[in-house]
Amino acid sequence: MQREEIITVLEQVFAEISGAEYDDDERETFAAFLESFAKHRDPDFPVYWIPYTIEETVEALTGRKFGWHEDVLRDEWSYSGEFSFICVDPETLRCLTAERINGNCTVSVVFPILSIDDAVQAVEYLLQLVQQA
Repeated sequence: MQREEIITVLEQVFAEISGAEYDDDERETFAAFLESFAKHRDPDFPVYWIPYTIEETVEALTGRKFGWHEDVLRDEWSYSGEFSFICVDPETLRCLTAERINGNCTVSVVFPILSIDDAVQAVEYLLQLVQQA
């Protein structure tokens, strides 16, 4: 999948999630939203728009729905810029993000997402997991 195609879908999905598709005067791109988040990490920031955009982009690109759980990771004071994802295939009930690392089992993957490049990498990784399933 081409990077440009992923970015186009990320932007379309973000416009739907943020409501920007209805307000062209105030339309903010996903790239600009991530840049603002990276600079400020404000607790009032609608931070869950980031993982929802990633998840819905994966679903749009695969034409499938998945069971998701996401978490926004924090350090002691503010958001760390990292997001945890769990993805389950509802047809097989298989956790696509489960893996064994150094003998330990984990069911989530964690991505730093502070730029459009980070978002593309997260989508590419999750698409790879879907393809391998």
